[in-house]
Amino acid sequence: MKTVLKLLAALTVLAGGVTACQGGGGDAQTDQPITLSKQAVTLAPEGSSETVVLTAPVSWIATSTAEWLKVNPASGNSGTFNISVSADKNASGQDRSGMVTFSAGNKSASLTVGQKAIPQDPLTPGTMDGYNANVNDWDEGEDSIYHRD
Repeated sequence: MKTVLKLLAALTVLAGGVTACQGGGGDAQTDQPITLSKQAVTLAPEGSSETVVLTAPVSWIATSTAEWLKVNPASGNSGTFNISVSADKNASGQDRSGMVTFSAGNKSASLTVGQKAIPQDPLTPGTMDGYNANVNDWDEGEDSIYHRD
């Protein structure tokens, strides 16, 4: 009888262990989401940076869709990180946007980044409203306000 009770106890412990291994179907850490404090940022035309807080349950890596966009750090282990997203001045004449995707395990989160262009001066040197403003073209007649004595 003692042998039967010991056998039943061992089977109960074994069955409980098998059930615990089957519950949930995955690693608890990789099932956790990756989170960002912001989903979008806008950088100044002159160049600037913004800080975004990233929380990742496992090691993570950042990838960008735009080469003008810098991310620091671009990877890390599990934990909470202050991520700097930056760009130099945008002298391209066109507003630009890009996306940074942070991937951790089977989870990801995206950050949209925009940057306006530095306004272009509509007048180029040596012109006024499209007309040449060359000082050698002054009217030198008597009635001219530009008359030289």
